Amino acid sequence: MEACKKKMNALILERVNALEKAEDISNKYQQLEEEKKKVDDELAWLQKKHGNLERDFDELTGQLEKTQDLLRYTEEKLSETESETQDLNRKINLLESDLSRSEGLLEEKRVQAEDDSTKLQSAESRALEAERNVEKLENDIDKLTKELGDEQAKYKTMCDDLEEACNQMVD
Repeated sequence: MEACKKKMNALILERVNALEKAEDISNKYQQLEEEKKKVDDELAWLQKKHGNLERDFDELTGQLEKTQDLLRYTEEKLSETESETQDLNRKINLLESDLSRSEGLLEEKRVQAEDDSTKLQSAESRALEAERNVEKLENDIDKLTKELGDEQAKYKTMCDDLEEACNQMVD
């Protein structure tokens, strides 16, 4: 029996220790639950704050992109304007150069026109002389053509006479 009592006392002691341990574990569990709730609350607050920060960041990123686009557009327009200005300056220089060259060419053309006028008068004189020579040569050609026709007729007559004479000799 004594052993039973010892065993019971040991079991009671073990039960008391187990109850104390269970109570400690329960207290620790409640503390952990409270800490978990605090951590969950803090996590929810941090997630909300993170969401707000992301939204603010997205808005700022959008504004930055718009500003960068506007800056690029402005820089492109400035570059185009500078390029157009350079093109216009080159065109002005070319036009001034062309004007100087044209004035020089105009003077050359005026002098050449005077020379050409003199040459034209000389050519007209030579053309009139050539026309007279052509008329004279055409008259000579007509005369020679008529003489050739007469000579060919005489030659044909002579050939016919010769042929007739040959035929009479053969007969």
